[in-house]
Amino acid sequence: MSRPLKTWLSIDEQIALLRSRGMNLPDVAQARHRLAAVGY
Repeated sequence: MSRPLKTWLSIDEQIALLRSRGMNLPDVAQARHRLAAVGY
């Protein structure tokens, strides 16, 4: 049985999601850079 695919989030939406789940991201610019570097 296959699961439906997750919807794609922009980098800023992904950062907001991580923060809403309690992740501390003191440097948002660095977080954006890291997500872009891994091909998110």
